[in-house]
Amino acid sequence: MRNYKDPIKFFPVTQDMISDLKHEIDRTGKGSWALFNHYLDHKELNCFSHSQVSSWLLLKNNYLNKNNYDLVMFLYKSLPDKAITVKCTKSMVENLRSEKNRTNTSYRQLWEDFKEKPKWKIFNEFQIRDIEIWSTTKAKSVNKDHYYAVVSAYKTLPDSPYRMVKITKKMKDELIYYKNLTEWEILALKTREIKKGNLIFNEIGVDHTTYWTNGKIKKVCFEHYNQIIEAYKRIPVEQYGMSRALSQSTRYSSERMIVDEEFREKMSNLKTNHSKRFTLMLKYSNVPTGISDRLLLNITNGKQEGISFEQYAFLESFYEEIVNNH
Repeated sequence: MRNYKDPIKFFPVTQDMISDLKHEIDRTGKGSWALFNHYLDHKELNCFSHSQVSSWLLLKNNYLNKNNYDLVMFLYKSLPDKAITVKCTKSMVENLRSEKNRTNTSYRQLWEDFKEKPKWKIFNEFQIRDIEIWSTTKAKSVNKDHYYAVVSAYKTLPDSPYRMVKITKKMKDELIYYKNLTEWEILALKTREIKKGNLIFNEIGVDHTTYWTNGKIKKVCFEHYNQIIEAYKRIPVEQYGMSRALSQSTRYSSERMIVDEEFREKMSNLKTNHSKRFTLMLKYSNVPTGISDRLLLNITNGKQEGISFEQYAFLESFYEEIVNNH
């Protein structure tokens, strides 16, 4: 590379010099402004501007700074040929979104992971923002190599169990079938699984499962759906109907849930730190019979030694959702 700190030398502008410059612009697809923007950190470019390069092309001056010209040509020759751009079609956008959902991998996570891999150096030629634009309808065209590099990178990743899938009629029918067969509501099922240590049920909203079957929600987390179906399958036949039976038990029934110290501490935490949320829930939600501020107080002060299974399941589920989303 030349030493661009040499004394300034002015040369007559020749047609060959301009032709060579135009050739590099056409080859790289970058005008003078794009060149300067690409090399923002190049200190020697601070000595002149892209408008000066434009003046060379327009032959506004008969002479030019040869050092500056040589630097511009050197930088142009350091750039690759211009990329092939293609129209960004609806199917390309949907394909990109589909891969993101299938793998449950964000564009940022993909870009950050792959740009560090030697075989995927092409990821250093574009930014996360580019991928985000491609995934919307804003992009009219895309760099073909960059787009397919992203899609190819996604295809190396496995399906994520947490991907969102469309709720089919078969899935709705399957869920309704097991609910009717076992006579266990989702709330009771969720509480049962959490008590057994299956903490993924903390992520599953009871209301959402209702929406799965009534059409209010069109997509569902694949893993959450599978967890519910598998939980239903694990219920022993002898416990079919127990959820309903327990919820209908009388005050003095031996089937009532005993309030242990762990549960009492949770309710104390609920009353102390989330009393407003609890009161709002009582006002705007459909709650099991007997759930009230008075019941919560009696549980926390030790006066309430047992509650119905339905009350226990509801309070346990409400507490877990409050704590996990707080």
